[in-house]
Amino acid sequence: MPPRLQKLQNGKKSSSPESDEEKPSVSRFLQMKRTLSDDGKLIKEEIRTSRVGCSYQAELPEYVGKRHLKPRNRLNETLWIPEATENNILALYGTIGTERKYPLYDDEQVLHALYSSGYRIPEAVELLDEDVSINSPRRTVTVPRKKMTLEEVESFEEGIVNLGKNFFKIRNGYLPLRTTGELIEFYYFWKNSSRYDRLVDRLAESIDIMDGEIMKLTDLKKPRK
Repeated sequence: MPPRLQKLQNGKKSSSPESDEEKPSVSRFLQMKRTLSDDGKLIKEEIRTSRVGCSYQAELPEYVGKRHLKPRNRLNETLWIPEATENNILALYGTIGTERKYPLYDDEQVLHALYSSGYRIPEAVELLDEDVSINSPRRTVTVPRKKMTLEEVESFEEGIVNLGKNFFKIRNGYLPLRTTGELIEFYYFWKNSSRYDRLVDRLAESIDIMDGEIMKLTDLKKPRK
């Protein structure tokens, strides 16, 4: 049983227990708060209870179903197949020797040469003998670059304001027909354009502090006058 509340007298606790009428009827954590008013009288405050019932339930919107996105025209590209590599990598290294320029078991050049040759050792050796990079870094955009339409630019700007520089989410939510790499490259062209300056000016008129949360999220900065 939790200890009973003591009456306050002259700023000190009384040694006498409360009367039966003043015993709390709820657990210790839901007991009535008691404070002193200006005239020194005790004031009973409302009991705090858990918010359970219809008045505290969230109203959920109707389910609208999945979005139907058009199929992507750029799919991931296979660079090697682990199972096939396991059976051929030793034979390839036995052919090219360990003192060549590809001494590592998991060198990407060797692995991709195997895959590109259909795991035929002689053709893989020929690829490695060519003084070119087989698995060189690649651009993430189409060449030549596809020009953005006005509608796409407006969608891009809306995504920047709402999502910041999260280009993956911008692509999914606003420009599903564009690749993430295309949006990243376009961002750096757009950031040096007059449309960027006009967008920053519009935001400056709609928010009180220019360097507020929107500006931090979007990495937008005041244009230089």
